[in-house]
Amino acid sequence: MKKSTEQLSDLGFNSIEIKIGSVKVQEKKYFSEMEFVPVNFLPARLVEGKEWYVVYYAYHPEKKKLHRKKVKLMRIHDIKERKKYAKGLIFRLNNALASGWNPFESNNSANDSMTLT
Repeated sequence: MKKSTEQLSDLGFNSIEIKIGSVKVQEKKYFSEMEFVPVNFLPARLVEGKEWYVVYYAYHPEKKKLHRKKVKLMRIHDIKERKKYAKGLIFRLNNALASGWNPFESNNSANDSMTLT
């Protein structure tokens, strides 16, 4: 579906014109015009090495930046069980973080953090 320059300018694209094939596409010119979505977390991942742990980053309201959290897994001695536990923990952490849970906010109850680890 081809759109004319007028239709694209109605959508908010109004500065640089780029031609891709036979369709003209416009993009914004200035960095300040771009829309940003704030990042409240980086997803959890497993780190395997001398010490195994699950690491994730969440926004710390007092420090006003992302802060690293680690969950150590060395207490589980069997490698298969450790990987299985880590996979489940990563799944639960990422779902909780995506739904708005933050380990640094005081409105989280103690039971919320207990169920994740």
